[in-house]
Amino acid sequence: PAGRPETGSFQVLFVGRMVYLKGLHLALAAFAHAFGDGGARLTLIGSGRDQGWARAAARRLDIDRRLEWRPWMPREQLLAHYALHDVLLFPSLHDSSGNVVLEAMAAGLPVVCLDLGGPGVLVDRRCGVAVPPGPPETVIAALSRALRRLADDRPLRAAMSHQAMNRACRHFSWSNQVLRMEHVYYEALAMNRGGLR
Repeated sequence: PAGRPETGSFQVLFVGRMVYLKGLHLALAAFAHAFGDGGARLTLIGSGRDQGWARAAARRLDIDRRLEWRPWMPREQLLAHYALHDVLLFPSLHDSSGNVVLEAMAAGLPVVCLDLGGPGVLVDRRCGVAVPPGPPETVIAALSRALRRLADDRPLRAAMSHQAMNRACRHFSWSNQVLRMEHVYYEALAMNRGGLR
């Protein structure tokens, strides 16, 4: 990444449908817990049936003035938004792949997520923090600690940014996925010894 614009505050991004399964309730609570004293902003991009509930929750948590709600947008616009933020917060409870996680990593964003499904596979300790699932209070505290650590440690954030980009490009580019699948097929054929009949 060319470097985030200096805004004077730590910029957190959430991208996804505004539904319970995307962990929006965890994201809001973790952000409030980590930055109750201010010093950070959270941008939420997406839409969905739980957005009204989420806005009410943000008011109850007294963080609504530090949030920016953006509707779902075309992919080209979304890609530009990654460059304006410092970290992707994506505590989804159920995601088989997590494309926004991969897009954020390719843009150089460290990711804070749950160690579940696709995001748990995509994110390793060098490029983000994958929090183990557990009781909500425990998960919220762990997400909060991860956000606070990234906000306070600029060199760590820069290192994770570099590693996120590297991991996305090296391991998950289309060309590398094709090579990986070819390898799997060749191994399967070799194990068959007689080839396909």
